Amino acid sequence: MKKVFLLMAMVVSGFAMAYAQQQYQPVPFQMDNVVWYEYYVDDEAYLTKQFKRRDWYHYGYYTLDTCDTVINNFKYKRIIVELNGELFNNTTLFIREDTTARKVYLNANFIEFVLYDFSLEVGDTAPHYSVTQQFPIVQSIDTINIGGMLRKVINFSHSNAIDVEFRNGTNYQQELSWIEGIGSTQGFLFPFVESGYSNVLVCYSSNDSVIYHNSHFTDCFPSNSIATPETIATVTAYPNPTKDRVTLEFGEARFSTLRLVNTAGATVLETILTGQEPQHTLQLKGLPAGIYSCILSGKDGTATEKIIVE
Repeated sequence: MKKVFLLMAMVVSGFAMAYAQQQYQPVPFQMDNVVWYEYYVDDEAYLTKQFKRRDWYHYGYYTLDTCDTVINNFKYKRIIVELNGELFNNTTLFIREDTTARKVYLNANFIEFVLYDFSLEVGDTAPHYSVTQQFPIVQSIDTINIGGMLRKVINFSHSNAIDVEFRNGTNYQQELSWIEGIGSTQGFLFPFVESGYSNVLVCYSSNDSVIYHNSHFTDCFPSNSIATPETIATVTAYPNPTKDRVTLEFGEARFSTLRLVNTAGATVLETILTGQEPQHTLQLKGLPAGIYSCILSGKDGTATEKIIVE
């Protein structure tokens, strides 16, 4: 009989633990080793209307500096941006979080705004550094298990949705939501949309692990622009799989930059090329075993080659 009571106690305890694990707790923004990969509209293409709408889009990412920056006695992280292969690591964009107030602040050119407020509830008016002074109202609140944590999801009205068009002409409508600890589904620095077009969050990784993946994109970490010049597929790699080095043959193409990206989207190696050599040998000694994407870009376009390290 004691064994029966003990077994029942263990079962009840197990249910209690499982239930406790599903209880919602506020999830703060991760400020170290995080990357937001996005599909974004090029401002110049949008304003000039030189191309078809589906050709306005490129790929880029946002990450945070490893060092703290103190402004007005607050500690911030500088935002590092790469858009269409061009790195901007000396921006005047900074971010900080007040975990008690559950607010995330953006400091742009040393002027601070509320970027996100995760204390909002249904019917609340969202803060926004809008030039049009349009302040959206929260339509609904959900929780969703992402990355093993229940996160608050703040949903706004359908009028805040944007039309996203791919190079092949297909499109879909991206609703606007804020995911706690991650940001807006329409882009890390885009809590709202004023022009009808915005960034789209493709993937978010933390500590080299994918936390969020937009199901409309088959490739979690797209590396090339979808506008001209087109991606070119002339690169071969050998030996592949490899242990400590790989040689890349470029064929007729020439490249000026090379990045090696792991499956979580983190850049583990980066090299500047001359733009003239027909091949390049990459030293891989010390890298963990796994699958990597070698991303090359230059005047002839971009190319990506998978490399397997054993």
